Amino acid sequence: NDTEVELKQIKDAAKDFGNVAKQQFKNAQKEAKGLGDALDKECKSNEKALKAVNDALKDNAGDTKLLKDKNELLGKSVKDLTSKLENQEKQASLLEQSMEDYGEGTQEEFNTLQSEIKQTESELKSAQNEMRSFGSVFEQQTKVHFVIKTSSDRRGRRSLPAEIRNRCFRLQTKQRSRCRSSQLK
Repeated sequence: NDTEVELKQIKDAAKDFGNVAKQQFKNAQKEAKGLGDALDKECKSNEKALKAVNDALKDNAGDTKLLKDKNELLGKSVKDLTSKLENQEKQASLLEQSMEDYGEGTQEEFNTLQSEIKQTESELKSAQNEMRSFGSVFEQQTKVHFVIKTSSDRRGRRSLPAEIRNRCFRLQTKQRSRCRSSQLK
């Protein structure tokens, strides 16, 4: 009789522990979802701001402030998309564990989350490529200055200040060597 009582107490304690663990797990899922929602809003905000800066740059391509803003927004966008991807992967892991351990969640939810992860990976890759192709603010100013000078002055680069001329030459040399090395492959 005493062993039955002890056995019942142990079972109740295990059940209580399981309920506590399940509640902690649900809280972790809610926290990850909340963070995901906040990151989604932040990414959309960055996207809108970047679009506005790109539109403004169409009218004034050499504006230093706009170029700096674009550079900062691209960096922030990559950072936020990386965080969003990590959070989505965490959510997928939690959902998968929930399905296995507690029988909660569906395969459809998991598949939806997997497709969101693929979309975020694609967005992140695109943002990284855009950031890479943008380069630095100085490079963008040099390109704009070079185009303006060559279109308005036959001497082109010779009319640019020596520092910018040298920087243009170094950039062009790097690009040529990249082209040659890719052609050799």
